[in-house]
Amino acid sequence: MQTQKILDLIHNDICQTHTFIGYIYFLTIIGENFKYKKIYLLKHKSKVFEIIMHFKKKIETQIGNFF
Repeated sequence: MQTQKILDLIHNDICQTHTFIGYIYFLTIIGENFKYKKIYLLKHKSKVFEIIMHFKKKIETQIGNFF
């Protein structure tokens, strides 16, 4: 059996929407190996990379990098 890292399989998608509170985009992140789902509301699409790196660091801190 090959050891998989928790963050080996992550799905993400960014969609454009309109809300009354000013958010234009939402980013969904799903961790396939650890069944974690998160939705982020964004005002600027340029924040996507920063959010993904924050998500990665949070998961590595909370769960660890391996099963």
